[in-house]
Amino acid sequence: MTGKDIRIIMSDIDGTLLTSEGKASPKTIHEIKRVKADKNILFGLATGRAVESVENCLDKWGLNGLVDIIMGMNGIHVKDSILQKETISHLLDGGYIREVMDLYNHLNVNFTIFDEGIFKTYQDDALIQKLSDVDQIPYEVVDFDELLKKPHNKLIILCEEEDMPSVQRRGDEIKSENYYGIQTGPILFEFMDPHISKSASLHKVMAAHGLTMDNLLTFGDANNDYEMTRDSGLGVAMANGSTLTKKAADVITNDNDHDGIGNFLESYFQ
Repeated sequence: MTGKDIRIIMSDIDGTLLTSEGKASPKTIHEIKRVKADKNILFGLATGRAVESVENCLDKWGLNGLVDIIMGMNGIHVKDSILQKETISHLLDGGYIREVMDLYNHLNVNFTIFDEGIFKTYQDDALIQKLSDVDQIPYEVVDFDELLKKPHNKLIILCEEEDMPSVQRRGDEIKSENYYGIQTGPILFEFMDPHISKSASLHKVMAAHGLTMDNLLTFGDANNDYEMTRDSGLGVAMANGSTLTKKAADVITNDNDHDGIGNFLESYFQ
């Protein structure tokens, strides 16, 4: 794989594009601009965040005008500004969401669902307040019996970092053909339709552009980046990434606080 074969770059956001302070470094921004201009390569974001959250934050990240494709909710919602195309697929039945909630009701967690532009949450606590602040999305406590009368994109389970091992173990114990769970951040564990993954949606994105996964460069860190790292033509994991995702990577770059993306783009696309 050479630089000339890459036509699209897709990056995870949290723990990858952004530093621990929630910023995109000046070098990373500079290199994205350079590669787009000099190599005519598209740049996009592949994230567990809602598309609306990403759009709300592009300005403060210094990425306005640089993002061609946003793939949100781990691939459920894709917005492609080049093709002027937007798709939402594979919603999770409300009954299945209730099943998962019942399996977690003995743990110290909160539940939330992104719906109609806001986080609809089970209870008000510091966890949902933090998520709302980071994603720049408002939240509202709602009646889940009413909310779950219709399907939704996914169920977000929020917990303190020290409680994540228990949440993860419970998720690993749950075996269902109707949904699966994966950790997507230090305080986030999410359940969604089994057909959903970043990789599955990226196959569709690449095909829509007349390309294959061989023409894709990805940057990721967490377990929900594993499949796209494994399946892309060039999968790059951050040094701060999970063991699983780093094992799947073709290259491991510097961590998100030391210009991992910027340094790789600078050396690879000369």
